[in-house]
Amino acid sequence: MKLIRGSFLFITILIAACNMPVNSGDSNDMAKWFDVGYDGSDTTNGLVSNNQESHENRNEELTLGAIAIGDALKGTYAVVIQQTDGQVVQGSGFLLDKNLLVTNYHVVEEYNDGFVRLNDKSSKYQINEVLKVDRKNDVAILRVESIYQPFVLPLSRQLPSIGDRIYALGCPKGLEATISSGIVSQFREDDGRSISSSAESADLFQTDVQINRGSSGGPVVNEQGHVLGIAVGGYGDGLNYFVPARFIQILNQGTF
Repeated sequence: MKLIRGSFLFITILIAACNMPVNSGDSNDMAKWFDVGYDGSDTTNGLVSNNQESHENRNEELTLGAIAIGDALKGTYAVVIQQTDGQVVQGSGFLLDKNLLVTNYHVVEEYNDGFVRLNDKSSKYQINEVLKVDRKNDVAILRVESIYQPFVLPLSRQLPSIGDRIYALGCPKGLEATISSGIVSQFREDDGRSISSSAESADLFQTDVQINRGSSGGPVVNEQGHVLGIAVGGYGDGLNYFVPARFIQILNQGTF
């Protein structure tokens, strides 16, 4: 569950995009993906917000290695969790490094055991531990067993602007390897309502991208396929939210 300071109604509605109960059956087929986008060697991911440098930074974004949106699915995983009460739920996640996966904290809050997989036809990889969590901003970093030919999704060096085209990748309602598109609608403070003064200081990015149960923890990427944030939930009907990527950076400090 996303820990947002605000009305009970907002928090209750946000549950609707939480974990998706699933059938945990799996295939033994190996997912033979090749990492043609990013090899995990650059872990600085410095964000930029100076408008005067916008053109230069967008060029830098391209030199990081643009990834076709469809190819970004190669780094996007279903996260299947067995909770302490025995219930099995599903969220989404993506590779931050070769054996580190990002998802929402509320996906793994009741973690007892679990695995990740690209889709229901691919191999599953055991979650070794919940390595770091940020309860307030709903971010978790998991350590997973070595993934065959990992495809790491880089964090964007460019902050979004209102109106930018974006894409959410994940497992809405258990439909693994799904892409939805929309725009950045607004920058919000942590109550989900108040407008933030800038993308740099925003606690949440508002979007009209469809984010449903099971989408939680999946990457939201720009047109270069670089991660702007983590899908978290919202009101539905085109009023949804994702967590800015800077909270991943803050949590990840010292992990590598």
